[in-house]
Amino acid sequence: MTPSLDRLAAEHDALRVAMVILARQTAHVQAGLPFPREDCAHLLRFLQAFVVGVHFHKESDLLLPRLAMQGDPTAAALAGVLLRLQEEFESLLQALVVFWEPRGELTPSERQGFASAASALQSLSRRMLASEERGLFPRIARLPGDDRLEWARACGDLERERSVLAQWQPSLDELSHRWN
Repeated sequence: MTPSLDRLAAEHDALRVAMVILARQTAHVQAGLPFPREDCAHLLRFLQAFVVGVHFHKESDLLLPRLAMQGDPTAAALAGVLLRLQEEFESLLQALVVFWEPRGELTPSERQGFASAASALQSLSRRMLASEERGLFPRIARLPGDDRLEWARACGDLERERSVLAQWQPSLDELSHRWN
């Protein structure tokens, strides 16, 4: 893999960890235990700020247009599918944000709503990551060298402007340890 692909792969691994944490929080909520407001809010902030705000932008703004312009209809179709999956991810994430700061304990219907949205987000994440790793990663590796260099530079600029995974990793590791 190239350094840029290695970074994307590490970001995918972090998203998988986040989905495991979310699954454990969901089971906690479904068991009728107190809603883990702070931990859930922190996890959802990671998903919003880093996954959507950085990782998705690397793909949707910097990489997918380059692939679509290569003249490969399969790559262009893949770009469209991945953009749609990212939009679905953002919609489901917004549904979960409703539960960040409840005034009290969740009602039974709110617990069910949280669990349904969290489960849908986990399922969507699995599909999205599989599509990217099967279809997107091999195409990135085949991009012309100049395109890969430009993409890597643009990704670095985006990370400097927003954040890098290393900034989120300690808190993600802490959540993972707490929800293990």
